[in-house]
Amino acid sequence: MYKAVLEDGTSLAVRRIGESGVERFKDFENQVRVIAKLVHPNLVRVRGFYWGHDEKLIIYDFVPNGCLAN
Repeated sequence: MYKAVLEDGTSLAVRRIGESGVERFKDFENQVRVIAKLVHPNLVRVRGFYWGHDEKLIIYDFVPNGCLAN
């Protein structure tokens, strides 16, 4: 998990995910879209994803103070 700060100062959390074949992309995309629509106080909002040849990422809201339990 990495913290990314955009030019406008917005902080995001970026998670690298494991290697997967291209055939799994549609399944992955559908699952991310379903999860992104969920709203619950114990879930961090999914902002997007990137599926490239060498890199697969999920982008979340950044939660400061180190622990979701807090």
